[in-house]
Amino acid sequence: MRANEIPISPSSPLRSPTPPAPPAARPAGPRAPDLNAISAEARVSSGPPSGRSAAGTAVNQAVWQTNNGTIPRQFTCTQGSVEAIAFNDADRNDEAIDEVIAHLKDAKHELSFQTYIFDYDSEASVRLLEALAKKQREIPGFKVNILYDRDLNPFSKLNDALERHGVKAQAAAYASALSRASNHAKAFILDGHTALMGGSNIDNPAERDLMVTLRGPVVDTLLKDFDAAWSESAKYLNATRKPPLHAKGKAPPSTHPMVPMTLLSKKGVGLIGNYYDNDADQGLLAAMKAAKREIRIASPNLNDVSVWGAIADATGRGVKVRITLPKNYNNFGSGIDRSPNADFLTFWAQLPAKSRPNIELRWSSEDGKTASDDHTKYLSVDGEWAYVGSQNMDNQSWSFSREVGLGIDDAAETRRLDATFDATWNLGLKVEPSWFHRIISQPKKNWVHRILSGVLP
Repeated sequence: MRANEIPISPSSPLRSPTPPAPPAARPAGPRAPDLNAISAEARVSSGPPSGRSAAGTAVNQAVWQTNNGTIPRQFTCTQGSVEAIAFNDADRNDEAIDEVIAHLKDAKHELSFQTYIFDYDSEASVRLLEALAKKQREIPGFKVNILYDRDLNPFSKLNDALERHGVKAQAAAYASALSRASNHAKAFILDGHTALMGGSNIDNPAERDLMVTLRGPVVDTLLKDFDAAWSESAKYLNATRKPPLHAKGKAPPSTHPMVPMTLLSKKGVGLIGNYYDNDADQGLLAAMKAAKREIRIASPNLNDVSVWGAIADATGRGVKVRITLPKNYNNFGSGIDRSPNADFLTFWAQLPAKSRPNIELRWSSEDGKTASDDHTKYLSVDGEWAYVGSQNMDNQSWSFSREVGLGIDDAAETRRLDATFDATWNLGLKVEPSWFHRIISQPKKNWVHRILSGVLP
């Protein structure tokens, strides 16, 4: 199921008492540049541009002050159009790869992509590799640049898969097998003018996920991020540390308006470092701190101590926080790192009495009856600003992984994206903490805290 437009439920419980009027119908066809979006002058100015929303302004300021992302800060505040929303459901078909292959048919020069998981034997990987082989038969000089996480998936297996399908490519592996600095980013860039980015790997898990198709200057920003990751990688196949020389094509017209966007990115941390001093973490914290009415959160895991703190702060201010989580997603790994999703109930139960009613939580479900897996990474603030990207709300993503996401500072585009959240929410299984959660201990901050305190996971 692909949902480019999902109607917003009229029963959504967190609507503002005076919601903004719906936008006027957009005419079909190409869109002129939005003069209110971030200009080239603003991107090289001495300070961050103001946002359209309070959250957008706060995020831009945080990124500018932190100045610790994957690319120089003068390129982080940009603009782009959200051409489509690829919404994976929980079947074994990969709708995000469907979208990539559909755009690949019109590509003339190259596909550059980075991914965390590249399961060479999965149906999604086979279809993508076959489509790339077909494209290179049609256009012999078509380039394929692959950037993936680490050498747990060695080049020998990648090279075998490429040869098996007849694909010529160069590749980079970001991290060594023993490093926690995994490259968790997911982005596909075609001909330097169209990009798909979000949370979907190249595999076929039975879980929900979210990707967006983008055009405009933001694509060049994502290409700069790709090159930065390439130059920092640990190993190379048919390539060197120097990033590929990209071949760019003529951009097709955008069919949606250009809106302000901010790159929220972070480099990987191998083991010990200043975990939160980066554009991604500080930008997301600034967005939540700027919330006045509501925050929506979707994540595979929700256990990072700073995110819990931001939720506590927001609910203490009277902000409504609505959360969808898979009930039992990677319980073993998240439990070792800090805590599984069920432990969020303990945190929730022990908030001050005035804060507890401001949280609503639902386990993700495909049928409204049984819990199902959900890999979506999403956060929105006040129906005006939205985040889409690779970053989970967990300790691994916030402390160690290399992550890439976008803050989209536009109310109309946020409503489109909120609709995908609402579709999951409306099928979700309601859950609340019990009396038991009020008396048990909350998990330690992270694995280091547990070791130093002598407490086993």
